[in-house]
Amino acid sequence: MLAKASDYAVKSIANIARLFHLSEFAASFVIVGIAAVTPEFFIGVNSSLSRVSPLGLGVLIGSNIIDLTIIIALVALIAGRIKVKTKFIHWGNWYVVINAIPVLLLLDGSLSALDGVILVAVFLFYATFILARGRKMLGGRAKRDVVKFLREFLIAGASLAVLFWSSNLIVTNSVALSEKLSFPLVFTGFFVAFGTCFPEFVFALKASREKKGELGLGAIMGNVVVDSTLSIGVISLMSQIEPSILMTVLSGFFMVISSLVVVHFIKNDREITRGDGVSLILLYLLFTLLEFWVKAVAVK
Repeated sequence: MLAKASDYAVKSIANIARLFHLSEFAASFVIVGIAAVTPEFFIGVNSSLSRVSPLGLGVLIGSNIIDLTIIIALVALIAGRIKVKTKFIHWGNWYVVINAIPVLLLLDGSLSALDGVILVAVFLFYATFILARGRKMLGGRAKRDVVKFLREFLIAGASLAVLFWSSNLIVTNSVALSEKLSFPLVFTGFFVAFGTCFPEFVFALKASREKKGELGLGAIMGNVVVDSTLSIGVISLMSQIEPSILMTVLSGFFMVISSLVVVHFIKNDREITRGDGVSLILLYLLFTLLEFWVKAVAVK
């Protein structure tokens, strides 16, 4: 079921990109990027409603780091490489800047409703920019085939829904198994965090295996931007976020560094290789070690 859902999702989103004369990267960046934030977005909203909004912020930033390191690394290691044709070099630097904005807004110790408005506005601007740039790169006009668009949109929506449901089922069972086997809490926590990123992992892996690396990479990188702007912005509008500043800045710093490293790989080689994947995993391990060290120091 998982494989079939990802297969249909990849094909339908590629068809939507052709209908609107968009690059596959741009179409996946916006469509799958928005759809794939559902798990962590609702965790964030529920935490905000429960007056523990820092928890939601932690999940959003943590899932972004996993997306930019572990998820991209696993796709590159399994598929061999992630090829990128889009002229990402023209707007890759903006990607890093966008992901840095919530970290900069947090430097005063909190995220207010005004910060939330800024983040939502940044998302709307950047999504529009990506779509406009994606169409400009290909040139030509969109095909006005409303029936075909609706059909492909419904197939994409249904496929992504099945993909998310199947992924959630796998992760829930994995967490239950790890708890039953008395695995350390850190492993259970990693399963939960990885679970929020699992749908885009399956989608990106399928896309890369079908020589459509742009679709997969667009989904992952779009998910990160949506979390960094729209998701955090909405949570900030619901209630002011006042997190542990040291841990949040450390996590935010690594999110920005991870963005910078991924953009560097793409701009230099127009692909992410297995060697790059190993580097991204090492970067995540460094983040984990520093996180443990900071927590240990804070306890003392």
